[in-house]
Order: sequence, then C-alpha cells, then structure tokens
Amino acid sequence: MSTTASESIGAETFKYWAFITYSHRDKKWGDWLHRALETFRVPKRIVGQPTRDGPRPKRLFPIFRDREELAASADLSTEVHQALVKSSYLVVVCSPNSAKSIWVNEEIKFFKKLGREDRVLALIVAGEPNASEGESRPTKEEECFPEAMRHRIDSGGQVSLRAEPIAGDAREGKDGKTNAKLKLIAGLLDTSFDTLRQREQERWRRSMLRATALAFVVAVAMSLVALYAIDQERRAVAARKNAEDMLDYILYDLRDKLQPIGHLDIIEDVQKRVETYYKNLGFSQQDPKALNDWATILAQEGDRLLAQGDLNGAKAKYEESLWIEKKLVQQPGETGVAI
Repeated sequence: MSTTASESIGAETFKYWAFITYSHRDKKWGDWLHRALETFRVPKRIVGQPTRDGPRPKRLFPIFRDREELAASADLSTEVHQALVKSSYLVVVCSPNSAKSIWVNEEIKFFKKLGREDRVLALIVAGEPNASEGESRPTKEEECFPEAMRHRIDSGGQVSLRAEPIAGDAREGKDGKTNAKLKLIAGLLDTSFDTLRQREQERWRRSMLRATALAFVVAVAMSLVALYAIDQERRAVAARKNAEDMLDYILYDLRDKLQPIGHLDIIEDVQKRVETYYKNLGFSQQDPKALNDWATILAQEGDRLLAQGDLNGAKAKYEESLWIEKKLVQQPGETGVAI
C-alpha cells in the first residue's frame, strides 16, 4: 500500500487510514493522537506483510481529524460524511466530554451503520468505561463511552446489543500514554501489540545507546579541553617564571656589572625596556613580586638620574619607589619579599 491511499474492502476504497473523533474539550488529546499516528514509523520487518487491508504500509497516512462540533440538529456535514465513508477505521477519544457529545455519538453511529463495527477503536483519556451501567459502577457522570460506542448499531441506525469496544487506556495506572498509543496502532496495522512494544523497546535501547555514546564523547572532549587548559596554564606559569628570572638578572646582576664601568647609557636603555615590559604586562597591584620589581626599577632610575645630575628627577623616582615599598610592608600575610 502507498502512504497516501488505503486498500479496499469489498467494493469500497478508503482514502484515510483512520477518522479521529473527539469532543472539542479534548482538543489537546485529539492533536496529540493525530500527530502520534501520522508520525509513527512501522517496523521494517513487518512492512509489506499481508493484512486484511492489504500490504502493511510504512506509515499510517493520512489520518482525518474532525475539528467541528455538531449543532443541535445532529446533521453531519457533507465533508464529515464523506470522510467517514472513506475512512478504514474510526478512532474515538473517550472521556466524559465525548460521552456527552452529540457530535461524537452521531459519527460513531454513522460509521457503524456502514458495517464497520469491528473497525471502531477507542482511546480512553478520562472517566470510566461503562460507568452508566449497573449499580456497582461509578456514577453516570464518569461514563467515558458514548452510547453508540457501548452498543451495536444496525444498518438502519437502531441501537441493539451491547458492544465491547477495543480500547487503549491512556490513564495513569492503566496502559499509560505510550502503551495505549501502541494498542491503537496495532489495531490499525492488524498486528500484535507485543510486536510494536518490542520495536519501541528496541528503539528506546538504541536511543539510550546513542545518548550514552554522545555523553561519552562530550565527556572525553571536555576532559581533553580541561587537560589542554591545564597544560597551557603550566606553560604560562613556566614562561612567567623564566621571564621573572630574566628580569631579576637584568635588574640586579647586569646592572651591577655595567655600573662600575660607567655604561649608564646601556643601563638607561635596559631600564626603559623593563619599564615598558611591566606597563604592557598590566601587572596586578596585589602581586608582591611585581610590586617589588617595580619599586626596584624606580630606585634604579633614581640612581641613574642622580648620577646624571638630575636631582629633581631622581627625587621623584625615589619617592615613588618608597611609596610602593611602604605599600608592600602594609600588605597582610605577605612574606619573602625583598625590599
């Protein structure tokens, strides 16, 4: 069977796999059921197998969903009349709302008059089935089956013997939403519920395996990113340590070697380069080591300016260096800072 047309029973040709009828108060259930049926993918291993409706299809498509409510006259519209005639099955969303609906009841009666009693399926979403019959049953207000659902209807539209509807029960504590859906689909596909349930369980297991695999991949990726970040941090720490060692050499050892031989020009150039480095670095004002080196640079610049005869410039550098050294002394909990 193609996915756009149904097979025939006798001389009748069906356009729709199913006609969904429901009370407008249960619209959310009608919407859900329509979507659930049309998007269901039939298991590959049973596609094409012979059924009473012909070869089993890949998809249950199309499904007709009634969106109107019957007026008090209880006359079916031409569109609804034709859709019922061209539907292979009738699916009734059963609740106290639909049990009171003239519209739903008339659609069931019309469909059964066509001789398709065994092609009426029910989805119970609320209330109690057959609650209006028998004293030990719940109250009549809880009845979820319309009258035409609970009785056989002859070709003349007359109510006769009591019927036993084929139903999936979506209520909590019963079949549940998923199993109720599978029961309906099993009826529409002329197959067993267990066949579809096994397929759903397999699909669920595959989904879990895919989800687990994806979670594993994400975990590995995050671990690699974390390791890379740790490695980069270690490299940054090592690079900073090397830079600090080089600065210590420039600030102390190299200066002490150049000053006795009078290379003040080289000392000035070195100091300016170190000062530029620190300014570009944007060192933290809370880093004792950086503050100590900065105070040293200022003091050394003061020495150089003093040697060049710039007393005011030297004084300014010494005062700035002293201010930083006082700040270092005032920092709580800092040790090991050479001043």
